[in-house]
Amino acid sequence: GCCVAGGERYGFVADLADSLSARCAHTIDISLDTPIENMLEGMRTGTLDIAVIPAYAKEQFEEYHTESLYTTNYILVMPRWASSARGINSTEAWKGKRVLSDISFHPTATFQQMSTSGVRCDTTLLDGLQMAQRMVSGGADAIICEPSDAELIRFLYRDLRAVGTIEEPYEVILAFADGHTRHEFNHALEEFSLTEDYATMV
Repeated sequence: GCCVAGGERYGFVADLADSLSARCAHTIDISLDTPIENMLEGMRTGTLDIAVIPAYAKEQFEEYHTESLYTTNYILVMPRWASSARGINSTEAWKGKRVLSDISFHPTATFQQMSTSGVRCDTTLLDGLQMAQRMVSGGADAIICEPSDAELIRFLYRDLRAVGTIEEPYEVILAFADGHTRHEFNHALEEFSLTEDYATMV
């Protein structure tokens, strides 16, 4: 995940991008709110070298080199005063609740099951911290985000807590504009994976 707080980027993807920028010949910029269609267009026009995409979008990038970056699970975050999270993976417990999630959660089987079981599911391009602020302001009963986002939320919002893990795994894919970019990125990643900084991230 990647969040922005006080003008600074946080999260696994942000840390990885910052670390690899020092090892690549290019600056790695991150856009937090770029739709899949715009990333695909950027690859085709040459304005984008690498796209970080959810696994469900892999087929749209079939003309490019792709590989897995990481696999994780979504985390459910709620206010500390909320009722017990028992039955987190049972949609029956969430009927009538307003749940806000990252837009990449939309194609999952869990989202579809929740939506058809009376849960008010909304997706957004907001990052984890922005979703947390929306919940604090009364715009949601719970949010669903990546683990790194949930950890940052726990640190910054003492009245919020991670109450459970969504069982369905979530995979993030890298798509490369060409083989040279892929080779350069993987070489830098291999070097970085041997450092202590990398060990603290995974």
